[in-house]
Amino acid sequence: MFGICDCLAICRVADIDPEDLEELYLLRLLLETTAVRLTFPTLNSAAIAEMRGFIAQMDHYGGDRDWAGLRGPHKAFHMKLVSGGGLRIVTLVDALFDQAERYRQASFGVPIAEWAERQEEHQKLVDAAIEGDADLAVELLTAHYMRSAEMVMGSLDSERKLDRIRSTLAFVPS
Repeated sequence: MFGICDCLAICRVADIDPEDLEELYLLRLLLETTAVRLTFPTLNSAAIAEMRGFIAQMDHYGGDRDWAGLRGPHKAFHMKLVSGGGLRIVTLVDALFDQAERYRQASFGVPIAEWAERQEEHQKLVDAAIEGDADLAVELLTAHYMRSAEMVMGSLDSERKLDRIRSTLAFVPS
């Protein structure tokens, strides 16, 4: 039988760290661009409709500046883009998305004008999916994540230039 003290766990919240952020986006770019290439041939009309629905939900929450409400459809949208990547890749992407969300929440609020630009980027990803153009989607997703990484890094360490990510992009097939 366990005593009350035997069940207590010590939790530690990880620090917000610029080097970790850069590594996180580096991994996301490598994994998610691969997963997009695996997913796009499998996308059908229902998947496209689902992505459009997630964008509509994001419009609603973003317009209300309800960033907590926006998290669910935003994550679902990005996960749909990688859903054909296989269980291991999707599981890793899911975990990395959550870790990136922690940085986004800790570092900045999104101005409405900026959010409109981000939504345009999401819509362009859907347009690429409609066309079945994985190459374009990889290009768009890479730019989308680089802007995210730059925004978050700017609030953590404005001098850091994300050189490791930029050099790694040479290995992302276009």
